[in-house]
Amino acid sequence: QLNPALGIPTFQDQQKLYTALFDFYNKQGGVQCRKLVPKFYQDNVTDPSAEHATCLQIEQDGVFAVLNNLDNPQEFNCVSQRHVPDVFYTSPHTPTMHQYAPFVLAAPPDYDRLIKDYVVGAQQLGLLTGKKIGILEQTCYAEENTDIETDLAAIGFPSNKLSRYNYGCLTTATDTPDQDQSAALQFQRDGVNVVLATQRGAVTGFAQSAQNQGYRPKYVIMNDQLMSLIADNSTPPPSSFDGAVAITTDAEGSSNTPGSQPSPATLECTKQTAALGFPPPDDQHRLAGQLYGSGCDVTKIFVAAASHAPTLERTSLARGLAAAGALDLSYPGGPMHVTDPNVPTGGQSWRPAQWYSACTCWKVTDLRWRPGA
Repeated sequence: QLNPALGIPTFQDQQKLYTALFDFYNKQGGVQCRKLVPKFYQDNVTDPSAEHATCLQIEQDGVFAVLNNLDNPQEFNCVSQRHVPDVFYTSPHTPTMHQYAPFVLAAPPDYDRLIKDYVVGAQQLGLLTGKKIGILEQTCYAEENTDIETDLAAIGFPSNKLSRYNYGCLTTATDTPDQDQSAALQFQRDGVNVVLATQRGAVTGFAQSAQNQGYRPKYVIMNDQLMSLIADNSTPPPSSFDGAVAITTDAEGSSNTPGSQPSPATLECTKQTAALGFPPPDDQHRLAGQLYGSGCDVTKIFVAAASHAPTLERTSLARGLAAAGALDLSYPGGPMHVTDPNVPTGGQSWRPAQWYSACTCWKVTDLRWRPGA
């Protein structure tokens, strides 16, 4: 019921898109001469008990694989935990991806690689300079905090050059103004001039509190869907966020960038959405379009994995994805080329983007893709 207010497609509209996508692939022969048959489940992301009930129903129904992951931290891996392959539309957490292998696949990179590209990319762009780096952290996934500090230490930023503010685990609410103010006061006191984050939801609230007290550090963000959350928000970030840099492994920002051309997969996905009267996947100011693009991507990944699997079994999809070769994904997805079945996630390359307050949009500042971790 909240979907339209949040810019998210309704359950019925999502069902229409996936039905059209399955029809598209079935007309091409399906998967290993088998027809794809969708079954749809509603996901209440704000209610862990409802998500758990959905997960148990999926298991009981005996579905072969699931497209899109549950979102609440308590239920994130529930489907793969039950040995049902799950093609994530968000980044999976690396320890649990390995724990529940080979049942976790994903369009974006897993967090270990995402964070390493974030840190190394920021260093290569000369963004990590100054007295101290501030990190906005969270406790839902403590390994992210360990990853970013380890990767910073590896490029010469030891623990004593970091200032950390932990927001706890925000599962049902966003950061509070008091938290944002405390974090901004701490970073200002510690002489932080570059802010990084593993707590993605707190960045713009922090920036507003920092600006309110006359503190204007530089921002470098990791794009675990944060770019779209910022661009699609009805309340844009404060003026001091202008020029913030994102290290992104997907195509976000390219639709606003002169010289960029939509990928063939984006054009095909646009054809599918247009036939249904839906917004295109590369409309950065409409979250619905981007979610439709993610739907095109997870469906394509599943079809590629299943089509190249040595046997059409749940345990074989990760090997099938590694055998599929390079995949052209629709916006917002970037290039994907899985070579290791033990890491069946995308994001094998990255590039920088920048926030422009004048258009309330991201633009890619260098269209070249650079090899990732």
